[in-house]
Formats: sequence, structure tokens, C-alpha cells
Amino acid sequence: MSIRRQSTVGSLQDEREVHRMEKLLGKFKDKTPPALVNLFKLLAPFIKAFCVVLNVVGPYIIKLYSALFAIYKRLPKNVVAMLLGLAFTFFGGLFAVTFAAIEAFRELGGSDVYTALEDLKIDFDIVQTANKKDDEVDDNKNGIKDVKEIPSHQLVSRKLLLVLRSVDPDRVNHAMAGLYKGFTGVLVVLRFRFARVIALAVSIADHMRPLASRILAPPLAFLIPKEYHKWISTMINVLCRTVATTIAWKIQRVLSTIQSAIKGGLMFARALVRFLHENRIISFDDESTYLDEILGWALAAGGIYVQIHMNWNLPLLVDLFLWPLHVSERVLIWSVTWMDASPSEKGM
Repeated sequence: MSIRRQSTVGSLQDEREVHRMEKLLGKFKDKTPPALVNLFKLLAPFIKAFCVVLNVVGPYIIKLYSALFAIYKRLPKNVVAMLLGLAFTFFGGLFAVTFAAIEAFRELGGSDVYTALEDLKIDFDIVQTANKKDDEVDDNKNGIKDVKEIPSHQLVSRKLLLVLRSVDPDRVNHAMAGLYKGFTGVLVVLRFRFARVIALAVSIADHMRPLASRILAPPLAFLIPKEYHKWISTMINVLCRTVATTIAWKIQRVLSTIQSAIKGGLMFARALVRFLHENRIISFDDESTYLDEILGWALAAGGIYVQIHMNWNLPLLVDLFLWPLHVSERVLIWSVTWMDASPSEKGM
């Protein structure tokens, strides 16, 4: 098998990479490394279950959020401002970093990210179509679909190979690069915006590290085989960072709840007054009345009370609907807090 392809860049390094990859492919073309086989066998049931759930739920989630985004783009400007205001008012403490990331994304301009997402959707649709065809294949003509009678680890390998055959590597690579660029740009903005809570988390972790080492290192050294002792320091570091992140962001959650509720309440009230004025329902605008201020501050107080009273927990159905925001919030909090840690932070 040759992996040579035409390229506008023909450097010596590229040629060496081609030769190196051809040599590796020639070495393993007739066999699979045993370690990977064992790993696939171990993870196969979990990957299979995840793929089944993703295959069933994924398209509906994408359609739902695509429909919501299409509605969002068609809504009047003031209606969008009202909806965002309500979101900030009643969910600002729970998704503080995610909302801040959305604002940063809008400030930075997200054209590259939108293009990347559209490219990934093209490949996702191609894979989904190919997967439906693959699910109907019955090569041995016994009336049972192949995907239902092969072992789980073979099914995982089959689906992974199907994905690799279906997608465009260059398009996926450029799309992932665009997403990474947008993600890192947003993280830089967020690090400035949440500098105080980041400093608090780092300080807590630094002061926890010596005590945690004295308490945890001896029992871990006794329980863990000697050849894995090099991981003890990393385990303690991760534990300290996790505890520090939780404490610092719990404090920040209260501050973000108050700040976002005030911002969201006033945003909603002013947009509502402008909307009513533009539609000639009222004769005054938001510049000539205190009604928006009164309504905004009252709504802010309600938002603060509701979030604190519910202890930032949502009803189950709402929680299930907003699970992507929960995932986004956790990932952003960890990334913002520990992104590009200095050498002293890494060693703690």
C-alpha cells in the first residue's frame, strides 16, 4: 500500500515521513499489535453501547439544536435580547463560563468556527448514510444482518474503518484546526475575565499539595506496584487541582449568579420596553422611563433567589435537555483554570 499523494509541499521532511509511514504499514499490514487487540476487546462493549446511543440520540439532538439555531437567527433582535436576558437571569450562575464563552465568541467573530462546524456536519452526514447502508449488509445471505452476528470487537473495528473510509481527512483536519483556534482564542479571553478565581484555585492547590502528599503518598506507595510509583505524584496533583477547582468555582458561582442576574434582568427589561415601543404598544421608550429599571431589578432579584433556593439544581427534564451545556461548563472550567499552567503550577 502506498501513501504517497500529490502535495504542494515537497520538503525532505515530507519524504522522510512518507518513507517512515510506508515502512510501518509494511510491518503491520498482515497483523495487529496484540496490545491494541486486547484494548479493543476490553473497550468494545462500552464503545458499542456508546455508538448505539449516539447513533439513536445524536441525529435528534443535532436536529433539535439546528432547529433552535434557525429559529434564533430569524427572531427579531429585541426578542433575542429578551431570551438571552432570561437565560442570564435564571441560568447565569449554573453556566457562567459557558455564557461568558459565548459572549467572547461573538466578540472575536466566529466565522471560522461556523465554517468548521459546517464542514464537520458534511462528514457526519456522509458517515451516517454509509452506516445505514452498512447495517443492511448481509454478505453470507443467511437472512441475518452482518452487524448483528459478528463479535462486538469486530463490530467496533468495522465501524471505525467505515468512518475512516467515509470522511475527507483534509476537510476534517482543517475543521478541527478551525475549532481549536476558536477554542484557544476564547480560553485566552476567559482567563482574563476569570483571573481572580483562577488565582484562587491555583493558590488553594499549591497549599494543599504538601499536606496531601504527606497523607496520601505513603498508602498509595504501599498499594500501587513499584513500577507505577511514578504516577503517584500526578495522581495527587490531579486530586489537589480537582478539589481546588471545585472550591474556587463554588465561590465564583455565587458571584456569577448575582452579576449575571442583574445583567440579564436589565437586558430583558430594556429589550421588552424597546419591543413594545417599536410595535406601538406603548408610547415611551427605554430612555424616557424607569419602568425597565424597576422591572429589570425585580427580575434580577427573582433570578438570584430562584438559583440559590434551588441550590443551582435544575428539574430532571430541564437537566436532560441542557446536558450539552453541563458538559461544556465542566470542560471550560477545567481548561480555563489549568490551561498553559506555568512550571511551578505543573509541579506544584
